[in-house]
Amino acid sequence: MIFDLYDEEDVRLIRDAFAGKIVGLTSGSFDMFHAMHEHYLQCCRRHCGHDGVLIVGIDSDHLIRQRKGPQRPVIPETDRLQAIAGRKGVAAAFILGTVEDFGRATEILGAKFIFKNQEYEKVTVLGAELPGVELVIVPDFQRTESTTKLIKKIIETHSK
Repeated sequence: MIFDLYDEEDVRLIRDAFAGKIVGLTSGSFDMFHAMHEHYLQCCRRHCGHDGVLIVGIDSDHLIRQRKGPQRPVIPETDRLQAIAGRKGVAAAFILGTVEDFGRATEILGAKFIFKNQEYEKVTVLGAELPGVELVIVPDFQRTESTTKLIKKIIETHSK
């Protein structure tokens, strides 16, 4: 299910649909979706429990360019949003337009869990300060395949 965090009707529908459920929230670029993205999402989903739901914020193109440079993302935000919203275990997804949107989403969606990878162990995560919210650091995997590394590998391989 795709929704707009700034559309009151969308938010009401999401809140009603997941009333009484444990809500887990995560976010990311999810540019060039790969197996480690899937593994991460499944770890988050399992942590929500049988009756829980996982909601995913998809970093906007603007946010990704700010963080990773003008050549990124490779896949536009609307396509990444569709791809993640359709994943098994993802109950809903939305575009994360600003860093502050994550804290807003945590509050208005009533998230119990915020999931982040190990890059966020020593970083303040907006929304984690709210009462009843638990920040869960999902351990990195032995086989780290970041999208950035995959893109570099593709460029190196095909520019020879």
